[in-house]
Amino acid sequence: MRYSNKILVMGLVMALVLMSASTAVASVAPRTEERAAALYQLDLFLGMDPDAYVPHLEGATDRAAAMTMIARALDWPQSPDWDDEAVSGFADVPIWAEPYVAYAVQRGVTVGIGDNLFGNDMPVTERQIQTWFERALGFGDTWEDNVSLDNSTPLIRADLVDATWDALMDVPAGEVDTLIEIMLAEEGQRYSIAAAAGLIKTHYLPGEILGDTVPTGPNVMEGTLFIEGMEEATTYFRHHLEALHMVTYVPEHIEVTTAQDGGTDVVSMYTAFGGIHREDVHLTLTLHDATEDLEQIVAAGLEAGGYTLTRIHGIGRAHPWAKLEMAIEYVSDTEHYVGRLVFGQRGDRVLSVMTHMPIEFAEGAQPRFRAILDGAQWYFPGE
Repeated sequence: MRYSNKILVMGLVMALVLMSASTAVASVAPRTEERAAALYQLDLFLGMDPDAYVPHLEGATDRAAAMTMIARALDWPQSPDWDDEAVSGFADVPIWAEPYVAYAVQRGVTVGIGDNLFGNDMPVTERQIQTWFERALGFGDTWEDNVSLDNSTPLIRADLVDATWDALMDVPAGEVDTLIEIMLAEEGQRYSIAAAAGLIKTHYLPGEILGDTVPTGPNVMEGTLFIEGMEEATTYFRHHLEALHMVTYVPEHIEVTTAQDGGTDVVSMYTAFGGIHREDVHLTLTLHDATEDLEQIVAAGLEAGGYTLTRIHGIGRAHPWAKLEMAIEYVSDTEHYVGRLVFGQRGDRVLSVMTHMPIEFAEGAQPRFRAILDGAQWYFPGE
């Protein structure tokens, strides 16, 4: 076992067994079952038996059990300041959960429910678990930001597995690598397990990742777009962007240009409704020189003159394929621009994706740019 105090672990197992004994069976998605098995292999998910894999994903959970699961998933017991004997200060935390809840209090992840109570026997909800994970990742108190999340339906253990998975693939505040990449740092067998399970990726790209040959398809397709809530018939044109090793379909009224600057390849797509080319309404994909790392490129993006950049995470993300996503905004007396600056990765090269438009163009331009990214097909010749 990883913990020096096995009594704590056994106490957790017994508490979970008793708590879930009368729980109605819930449906668990196969994907979640695969994730739970991978987390168990990584020693980030205990299950119900210290000697065998018994995940009991359909079982109920409470706040103490959920916080303990977060602690394991984030490797807190391996931290230099971890203390098996720490106490939380709450009056209702069971002895097996004390060090986990105490460490969460120390890190500002939880403040309890008031009146010196943690709310141990209360079920944990979607809003609570999202807030705890975001605080643990360094995003501060996000309770108000998560107001749209369900705070009444109790979660089951399967829900905690999925929330843990998402948190491990998020990038903590001030970092450019995902949490799981930071935790494992190419640590041999565990790193290989995480990579095989899809927790660690070679590519962070929109659309579809294919083989080593150029994907085929018709040069023109008819389709639809949802613009301002209405379905609109649209003609799509196939573009083979050789510099990026990408194929996608671009809606009509959008012009595509390519450029190269040393080892950096740039593809920009501008709106051109009525034959009017708009430089300020664009989607730009930049595949950076392999000598530039993500930290350098993000730092340069943060220095964008006159723009306010705000890190987006959790429910606010529009591009879940990416490592990092930032909302951009520029406001002056005469102009108001909005967009996103998103960072991904194609092997050893950083991909940055920028959308930019006057705010009044957003409802028309964003669906078109989203369709281009969602329809991307990436290939890898000779790799």
